[in-house]
Amino acid sequence: MNKPDPNNSAKSFGDADPQDLSPDLDQSDRNEMLDSMLEQTKSHLDSDSVHAKLTDYVRENRLPSHFDFENVCELVRCLLQSTKIDELSIDTEECISWVATRLYEDPISNERLERLFDSITTRIQG
Repeated sequence: MNKPDPNNSAKSFGDADPQDLSPDLDQSDRNEMLDSMLEQTKSHLDSDSVHAKLTDYVRENRLPSHFDFENVCELVRCLLQSTKIDELSIDTEECISWVATRLYEDPISNERLERLFDSITTRIQG
């Protein structure tokens, strides 16, 4: 399993306090919003139509074909574009990184994402 690269340009928020993501919200509101974004991302990943959407995104953005934390962030960004993330009082980039970190550090989610990403890159290359 891949681990987040500490030298990677994307921030990992695995140990970050959700309060740091948006100081103007109280703790329970922040946690609720972040958990909601995580659950929305997971539900999108479970849908049948996500493969085509992510394939188009990977192709259009010319993402590298290797599975890593940076590409997980990009997949999360793609999936959350269809939500109301921009309307939340949480910084969008920090929320994307927070959700990506949760998915990347969860062994089951990581394995599923890696299989999905490999399938996407195989489809693009093949």
